[in-house]
Parts: sequence; C-alpha cells; structure tokens
Amino acid sequence: QPQADWPTKIRDFATTLAADHDPTIAIEGKLILFGLRLGPFMQSGGDDIEGMVGQLRALLQEEARTGSVLQIAIEAMNALVRLGHEQEGREVLDLIVAAFENSEDPSLVEETRRLREQALIIDAGL
Repeated sequence: QPQADWPTKIRDFATTLAADHDPTIAIEGKLILFGLRLGPFMQSGGDDIEGMVGQLRALLQEEARTGSVLQIAIEAMNALVRLGHEQEGREVLDLIVAAFENSEDPSLVEETRRLREQALIIDAGL
C-alpha cells in the first residue's frame, strides 16, 4: 500500500483510540491527534493558535492525563514561545500547572513546580 496513505491511517487509528470508553486508551488516541496537529502548527509558523490551544486545553482536562500529556503540553508551550506567541505560551504554562500541580504522581508534581518557578522568573522579567 502506498506510503501516502499512512497519515490518514494514523489519524483514523488515533480517532478510534480517542473514542474508546477506557480513558487510559482514549488519552493515547487524543495524544496522537494532538501530535498530528502540533507538527504542522510548528512548521506553519503558528497558524490556528486558538484551535491548537483549545485542543491542548481539552487534553489537559482529561482525567487520565499522563506524563506524556505533560511532555507534549510543554512542547506546545515552547513552540508557541519560539514562534513569538509569548502570551499564549504563558497561558499554556498556567494550564499545565493547573492540570498537574495536584497529580498523584510525585514526578509530575515536581515538574509542575519547576514550571511554576520558571513562570515566576518570566513574570519578574529576569
């Protein structure tokens, strides 16, 4: 089968996973779908910021969010800042902190604490 079909097959597979009743499976599909959006977003120079941030906000509100969600959210935040969208990047940082600061996973809480410290430094203009 032609390789040109792979993006469609991946998107279809991720959509199927995202619709699963098991939240731990659904989150994996949602992660793939967000990743499929993030790559082109970064290549385009930041088209459709609202859509990308909206999809990320929904991902961060998932009950089954994991360290993988945290990592892709940080990647999205960094992409926004690199593309000159500092205000949106700062908004995403706040969303990340809110989503993970009370996690049951101590490593995610620690990563969130570091992000919060980073935000304080940014806000102070240091």
